[in-house]
Amino acid sequence: MRFIIAAGCGLAVALLLFLLMNTLISGEQSFDRDALGRNLVDFIRVRPDEILEIKERVRPDELPPPEDPPPPPPMNMADHPKPSPVPLDIELHG
Repeated sequence: MRFIIAAGCGLAVALLLFLLMNTLISGEQSFDRDALGRNLVDFIRVRPDEILEIKERVRPDELPPPEDPPPPPPMNMADHPKPSPVPLDIELHG
């Protein structure tokens, strides 16, 4: 019984969301500025005489070659014995 109620509620919510999205994107009512009777603000700024500045790029002088890097420091590694391999008892049936 609980499954039927949950499925019915889910179906109802999905149908309502579908109808809501359909009304939001329907093209029946087009946007007409004159029909609103008030002024709307356009947020597009138009500059009729825009001055374009071009930067002159100059290639930098070549860098001197790098000096030889110092040798790496000696590594202090402790002498640890390698662990002995552990035998695995795996039975394969096949």
